[in-house]
Amino acid sequence: MTNTEKQNLVYALLEDLAECNLNHTTKTGLNTIFIDYLKLNNKATPKKIVYREFMKLTPGHEYKESCPNCNSVFDYDELGKKHCSNCGQALDWSKND
Repeated sequence: MTNTEKQNLVYALLEDLAECNLNHTTKTGLNTIFIDYLKLNNKATPKKIVYREFMKLTPGHEYKESCPNCNSVFDYDELGKKHCSNCGQALDWSKND
């Protein structure tokens, strides 16, 4: 099942819940669970790293790898890791074509 199919399923479940005769507290709790699920599912899907440009004191610019989710810049020892150590976002280190 693709991520889009999973999200569509969750949205369909939320619509069904809206029609159920549940009390407000139960609906709110279930909505929170589904929203948390969507956030976790999004973080589990690898995203391409972002190259950020930094000014140097010498002529030229320097580019550093950063997280596409939280914008945290990676230290040298973090390069190639599967997840961001700051927010947990799954990372895709493949080169852009």
